[in-house]
Amino acid sequence: CVISDMEVIELNKRTSGQSFEVILKPPSFDGIPEFNASLPRRRDPSLEEIQKKLEAIEENNNFIKTAKEKLAHKMESNKENREAHLAAMLERLQEKVGLGEVGELGSSFSRVMESQEL
Repeated sequence: CVISDMEVIELNKRTSGQSFEVILKPPSFDGIPEFNASLPRRRDPSLEEIQKKLEAIEENNNFIKTAKEKLAHKMESNKENREAHLAAMLERLQEKVGLGEVGELGSSFSRVMESQEL
């Protein structure tokens, strides 16, 4: 049996199956154009494309800068709110317990809260 690009030779025919030998022919380059092995030339970017890329980079940098500023502002306001809340809790504690014991409790409470920040 001969197929266009390969030759099949029957070797053994048994009840358990058949065995074949397949011989592939070497490729022929008749009628097929040669492919250019070099990569296509990369065109030089125009001044407009360079300007667009620089503007995009600047916009990205500005976005990052504003995001960092917003985060810093948010963290600062959270810290101020936390300190105000702790001060209010200490004030309520002073009203309930009295001034004598609050000095010790307030200092120990503030030490505990500072250790939680770390």
